[in-house]
Amino acid sequence: MSQSPDNSQQTLTAEDEQYIPNIDPAHENPKELLNYVKQVQDFEDEVQEEIDAMIEKELEKEIMSEMEKEKNIEEEEDSEDEDKWFPDYNNCACCHGFVYKCQGKTCMAMGQCYCKMKDDLEQEMEKCACDKNEGEENKNGVIVIN
Repeated sequence: MSQSPDNSQQTLTAEDEQYIPNIDPAHENPKELLNYVKQVQDFEDEVQEEIDAMIEKELEKEIMSEMEKEKNIEEEEDSEDEDKWFPDYNNCACCHGFVYKCQGKTCMAMGQCYCKMKDDLEQEMEKCACDKNEGEENKNGVIVIN
């Protein structure tokens, strides 16, 4: 739609007119009136579908943008970890405490030095063993609760 020079009225452009049904509702013929109503409803349905598609597309863009931001944050955190020195692993002949910068083939495949991976797995196994025994009696007849 375009506005008239005095900005008081809106006028229809040729593009706008293509969306307007051709039947004049002033006709008294009920069939023509019902047909007009059906055309208007169909038009409204088409417009609503277009609006829904546009909204869905914008939501997808927003979700993808948020996912990209989260990915970038994770990558920044990972790169910070790569440069981080862990004094507990200072004596490791492989990484010398830089557990995420280890250049050994196996370590690179695991994403961290073997020394750190070993400790992580041992901690996980201890946790699993504790969970497994929870609620059971130990050798002394005491029920284990964590």
